[in-house]
Amino acid sequence: MDREPATWASSGSITADRSDWTRGVGRGIVRFESVATIEEYVEQTIALTDQPLGPQPLSTPSPLGLVASIDYLDVVWRLFNDTRQGHLFRLQSAQRLAQLACEANTAEEFDARLSTIGDLLRGLRVLSGEKPQRRTRDTPLGAFQAHLIRVLPASSETRIERAIETLTKVLAVRDASQHGDAGRRGADAMVTFGAGYPPPTWAFGWSVVSARMIDALDAIREELLGSINGDGNGPSDAD
Repeated sequence: MDREPATWASSGSITADRSDWTRGVGRGIVRFESVATIEEYVEQTIALTDQPLGPQPLSTPSPLGLVASIDYLDVVWRLFNDTRQGHLFRLQSAQRLAQLACEANTAEEFDARLSTIGDLLRGLRVLSGEKPQRRTRDTPLGAFQAHLIRVLPASSETRIERAIETLTKVLAVRDASQHGDAGRRGADAMVTFGAGYPPPTWAFGWSVVSARMIDALDAIREELLGSINGDGNGPSDAD
């Protein structure tokens, strides 16, 4: 059931003596509600999974790529804000961050990597003086996006919006592995990323998700750095 698209986002448990088990099925199963035969099940599965893959990640990417992107963005963020706001990311565990440099060869490892990413992105520091914005399911990074658009040149807006959209999809993939009702958004994000649903292997799925996240983080860093190089400093005190 872990590998079938119809029950990909479900979860289960088994008794210690392995005499009984239970399985909770997520809402994603409704996409199969009209299925009555094996043939129809196969057709629906193909419709969900037979999607063209997007650009492939490098065959031998740097194992530190994602960790480095997180670190570089944090450094540039502090330069942009003249270190007044502190670090962008709350890095509560060096061990969990280091695991992002490792492959994810099982569903459990895939979920663990995404859980760390989820904590990082949802823990972005709220800037002092910034008016809090309510987070919603569709805009978990809305406050961060609004701040970037406010302090960066108008020419950066489109690229920032695309980067935040990618990071939001990464969060959707993370939530799909934890909560059944988010399965469809997570599956759609995986297909959009080019990883397939479910991915042919968890290692491949993680390599694609991490590559997309690197692209998004690097885009934000480059826009911040470009603003620093353009006027010599970040936002003024008036901002």
